Amino acid sequence: MDVFSGAFDAARVAILVKDADGDFVAANQACAELFGYTPTEFARIGGTDLTHPEDRERTTRFLDEFRRSEARSAEIEKRYRHKDGTAIWARVTVSKLIDGDGRLTHVIASIEDVTAGRATEERLRRSEEQFRLLVENVADAFWLTSPNYDKTYFVSPTVETILGVTAQEIFANPAAGFGSLHPDDVERALVHAPRTREEPCEIQLRVQPVSRGMRWIRCRSFPIFDSEGDVDRIAWIIEDVTTKRQAAELLEQARKHAADFVRAASDPLQVLQSTLGPGGDNGAPPGEPALTASDEQARIDYETRVASLTRRERQVMELMVRASSTRDIARILNLAGKTIEGYRAQVKKKMQVKSLAELVRLSLLTQLPPR
Repeated sequence: MDVFSGAFDAARVAILVKDADGDFVAANQACAELFGYTPTEFARIGGTDLTHPEDRERTTRFLDEFRRSEARSAEIEKRYRHKDGTAIWARVTVSKLIDGDGRLTHVIASIEDVTAGRATEERLRRSEEQFRLLVENVADAFWLTSPNYDKTYFVSPTVETILGVTAQEIFANPAAGFGSLHPDDVERALVHAPRTREEPCEIQLRVQPVSRGMRWIRCRSFPIFDSEGDVDRIAWIIEDVTTKRQAAELLEQARKHAADFVRAASDPLQVLQSTLGPGGDNGAPPGEPALTASDEQARIDYETRVASLTRRERQVMELMVRASSTRDIARILNLAGKTIEGYRAQVKKKMQVKSLAELVRLSLLTQLPPR
């Protein structure tokens, strides 16, 4: 040991020496520092087992097997305990010293601190577990594939619900992922595929899972680049948007119906005529209703009130009667919405009406022929 003491103490790797019976013989400066002791302290506690309590049985079994074996070296990853009680993960390489008679005299342990690496691995493991739990419990399907779509790295179980293909089938044959594509969308999908290797993109396609009938899916893809800037993988998020599209179609139909109603309401006389029916013998031409004496007075009062309006207020009132919204009136007259709200309030006040419906009724009466 004297010949090598200089190199032993100067070594940056922690080295611990025990005799054939497992008793402490020596440890270098790096070993004492690793465990948080001074060399003197370490020599004093030398016979104490620094192995973490949860790993002692496994370590004892490993060393017994090593001593009995013919192997000259072996390796184990285990935990030690630092002076402050914290755990140290280490990769330990043990080697045998054999005398001239072939007998084991010493066991030398080279100890490499891998605590930081183990912590990183644990964080990665937890992150992967959280990711897996996430993708396995969301409604969308997640699919991770090679840039050429010839290999699948991950696919969530949800893919079977959306595409009608099991994850196992996609692992065996990535092309099976879109085997249920609607025939009319296959060409669009093929044209779209090269773009996914260049930038994040999106496409909506139809699929025909056997168990669910035709569905619409929204496919969002993201290229994943390696350290050299090359595309390493393609990540896909696949969402069933059938219900959303159906809701959008119903909403569009409702909007069209509303637009038709507004267009019809733009001719108030037509609306009133269809409501009141033909005039008959009341003095008006066939098909047109006529004003009564009270209606005639109402019209005179109406025209008097209209005369009190400014030019801009009349413009606003005409658009109000045509069922235009505040936003539409503001756009047509190139005014702010708040300004239009003020004009609307002023029109109601001068016309002595409490609602738009009352204003429309008065406007309709003025367009009927007198009795």
